[in-house]
Amino acid sequence: MSDRSPTELHPHELAWRMDQEHITLNMGERQQAADLLRDRHDDNGEPKLMVKIVAAAILDDRGMVHSMPQPARHHDIIRGLRAIGYEGPVQGDHQGFLLSNGVFARRAGARTVARRAGQIIGGKLRGSVLTSEDLW
Repeated sequence: MSDRSPTELHPHELAWRMDQEHITLNMGERQQAADLLRDRHDDNGEPKLMVKIVAAAILDDRGMVHSMPQPARHHDIIRGLRAIGYEGPVQGDHQGFLLSNGVFARRAGARTVARRAGQIIGGKLRGSVLTSEDLW
């Protein structure tokens, strides 16, 4: 990694650097989430891992997923992307959530995951689509 400050880095180099630091964080968060979620068992009494939502996320036009740890919201991620020079789309199907298994899920798919995992505050959505405000 470069010893230059973030203000001296090219936007793409900064994005990569930020992604690498976040991926390291996410690996630890995923393991922690996996350890905490092993409380469900299948019919044979074996532990069954339940997938949960772990973070709000944006899928950029290159297929890269950008997320920030809870309680960050989609607008926090968008602000960070704009700050590093990303000018691509960030609305609609580009917004979703990072699941505990590392998969990006759009809002509709994430709603199903959140309902099954019992993550929706009060058990009811605030609006017609799942938002981070429904979760944390």
